[in-house]
Amino acid sequence: MLPRLKLIAIRPYRSRGRFLHPHGARSRRRSSTDCDDVASFIDDRRRGVETRDGTRDGTRDDGPRRRAATTTMSTVPARARAVASRASSPRVARRASSRPRARVAAARATAVDADATGPWNTAPLALTDDIYAYLLRNTREDAVLRALREETSELRGARMQVAPEQGALLALAVELLDARRVVEIGTYTGYSSIAMALAMREGGRLYACDRSEEALAVARRYWTLAGVDERIVEKFGDAKESARGLLEEFGENSFDLGFIDADKRAYREYYETLLRLVRPGGLIIVDNVLWYGKVADETVMDKQTEAIREFNEFVTNDARVTYSMVPVGDGLSFCRKR
Repeated sequence: MLPRLKLIAIRPYRSRGRFLHPHGARSRRRSSTDCDDVASFIDDRRRGVETRDGTRDGTRDDGPRRRAATTTMSTVPARARAVASRASSPRVARRASSRPRARVAAARATAVDADATGPWNTAPLALTDDIYAYLLRNTREDAVLRALREETSELRGARMQVAPEQGALLALAVELLDARRVVEIGTYTGYSSIAMALAMREGGRLYACDRSEEALAVARRYWTLAGVDERIVEKFGDAKESARGLLEEFGENSFDLGFIDADKRAYREYYETLLRLVRPGGLIIVDNVLWYGKVADETVMDKQTEAIREFNEFVTNDARVTYSMVPVGDGLSFCRKR
């Protein structure tokens, strides 16, 4: 039987300068964190608090199985080992057991894994043909886009076209930003430009940059069929020069969104130009950042794969943007300019 805890009193008591009601209700200066402290303390007394030898009062040692699950600290950097060691000390463990914030901090510090990725608490989804078919059935796709996708499938380089779920995500980004001015580096047959232009308000403009006359001829037909030809301004020629031309014409911070889907070896240059073109709070979205899985295969060392690896590493550490890589299609990176 547990000893009676004086912590649970009939009258309110003061905890760290704040008043708590015995039933956890809040007064003017009460804190829900302090109420959590009380509940945590009671739970810990019931379960037993961790002791110096790794066992808990009132429980038995889990034995070799628990010890075998401990991270191999010899492969962890010295600073991380020091943090983990400090956080796992008995004193810190006892303190963390009764304070939610300290408990969270200790958990973060001890979650040091020999692998740089850390633990996989949620298994990644294997995108089978059945799951992808289900995804497509639940993706909104305009009839013109569907027709364009079917025609493009017969062309050389058809895999350069963005996937339907990517087009839907690009359209959503345009709507969320209420984008009035968009630049696209790499248009191909026009799927992504149509998806974004359909999501733009009247008066919006999308500048489509590409150097393939054959691909743009297809894009023009479908721009007209989709009724967005007046919103799209074609920029034929080298995309680097076209982007620099837009910078000279409109100045810095003049675009809401930029989409990069062109020469992979030039991604860094496109990115830097768009970072000047796009306004603070605007988005730069980059396609093919997973490059058909090649970026994760260390045996693949071709120039395009290496360029994407270097670009991904650079953007991951670029403090000028808020960044997230999303495994949609062949991988999209979202970079919000700060």
